[in-house]
Amino acid sequence: MKIVIDGRCIPNQLDGTGRVAINVIRALCETDRDLSITALIRSDLATTIRHRLPETVPLLDIPYRHVHPFTVLKLGKVVDRLGADLFFSPHMLQPLFMKTPSVITLNDTMWFGDTSTQAKGKPLRMFAGKIYFRSLVELSVRKASMIIVPSQSTYNDISRFWPGRVRDCSIVLYGTDPMFAPTVQDCKKNNSLNKFGLRDNSFFLHVSNGKPYKNTPRVIEAFVEVSRNSDLSLAIVGRRSVFTSEIESIIAKSHARERITFLGSVDDEDVVSLFQSARALIFPSLFEGFGLPVIEAMACGCPVITSTRGSLGQVAGKAALIVDPEDVAEITEAMRRIENDDLLRQSLIHKGLKRAQQFSWEKTASEMLNVFKRIV
Repeated sequence: MKIVIDGRCIPNQLDGTGRVAINVIRALCETDRDLSITALIRSDLATTIRHRLPETVPLLDIPYRHVHPFTVLKLGKVVDRLGADLFFSPHMLQPLFMKTPSVITLNDTMWFGDTSTQAKGKPLRMFAGKIYFRSLVELSVRKASMIIVPSQSTYNDISRFWPGRVRDCSIVLYGTDPMFAPTVQDCKKNNSLNKFGLRDNSFFLHVSNGKPYKNTPRVIEAFVEVSRNSDLSLAIVGRRSVFTSEIESIIAKSHARERITFLGSVDDEDVVSLFQSARALIFPSLFEGFGLPVIEAMACGCPVITSTRGSLGQVAGKAALIVDPEDVAEITEAMRRIENDDLLRQSLIHKGLKRAQQFSWEKTASEMLNVFKRIV
């Protein structure tokens, strides 16, 4: 089988979608050695990121991003010339004028629901995004031969927004990279902590790109309450965006500003060290299509506080503390419990490690291949 995979969602500063795309390409190559895969990538993709893709996969540079309108208007001719059996997009857009059969992954439906979770406070961006993504995703969903979703939550959204496509939709859960594991080399972990001025087990960790659905202002508000009777700090990691300046402004005005650090984007080794060292991951998002940080933290032995919104309840199972993400008092109380109840924390660590073992990229790749074979 010859497949073209659109890997242009892989950025130089890796995010969840980019990490998914890299791991899917790797796992597909390892699961079926007879697969012939060509990956489309951004022409400005850094050499260090290119080297994370298998050497056996030819890389074809495309001079525009995956969310560019040329993706749906012009990319089809490029794909058809490659003579593949199948085009696979790990994100939600695909070429419209293309003869090659296709599979797209619809990670979430945020632009079809409450769009304030994507761009609250930026009305022009919210209006443009709503028009742009609603129209192009709508067309892509209707054009695709098959649709993959990463959770029951997104599957339910498919049945609500596109009931006629449910029969062509498959749930394929994501996995965890083997690098996410409990501490093995303390020296590597300590080097990372020293770099950021943090101490082991002395901080809460929050992963956020600053967008409203990440719920970061409430996390900061909850931490301020916790900090009144605690020596712990709060570290926030995530790729900088037009939204992170607002988060930094909230931190600067906070009474606990000296104990809150926005680290921005950090490399994978440091992310692993932070998960291994944090008192807990605080991830009470208002919406998630999957929520990769939840199982990555669990795989590192880090307790998790999250919410039931979107897919998070399905991903976390009974291995996390679940809160109402709009109730600051609940988030605060959960953080205090994690800090003060060591038996609870150890129980969550144990449950989380077992939970994370249920997610693997090999299983993801195998189930995706089953979807591909239904078309080819």
